Amino acid sequence: MPLNQAKKVILDVLFDNAATRLVGKYGEAIIADLIVVAEKKGNLAKTIGIAKDGNNVRWLEEGTSSWGWTHIKNEHWTDLMNVFGPKTEQQVQEMILETIRSGEITKAIPGDQYKYTKEFLDENGVLQKLHVVVSDRYMGIGRGNTVTAYPEKIL
Repeated sequence: MPLNQAKKVILDVLFDNAATRLVGKYGEAIIADLIVVAEKKGNLAKTIGIAKDGNNVRWLEEGTSSWGWTHIKNEHWTDLMNVFGPKTEQQVQEMILETIRSGEITKAIPGDQYKYTKEFLDENGVLQKLHVVVSDRYMGIGRGNTVTAYPEKIL
């Protein structure tokens, strides 16, 4: 059995077939990143998406009312829709991951958090900023996990 296949099988056993789901979404090259997420206390079974900013692996999990996708939907969904116009959950999730991949780090507090910022077009063709905050704490949700995402301009 090839090494990557063996790693995927082990991750699937540990995380309820999440490796197969995420490899299906991103391709075989993601396996090394899945191991990083697991090592940094991420829950692959609840991971929605993975992005890298250079060498740093970041991810978006389902989360809770205080962090992750659940927090973003509960606390910032209306603001996101008001600023960027109607979007599906998948479109907003991709905006979050794209902000991490190619946005600018606009605030860095090593050992606490990083804030990424990227501009996206709103429904009127005007560029608006999206901010994504990622944890850099050893304790808690894991270094690299998305805490929140919100637009700069709130109507």
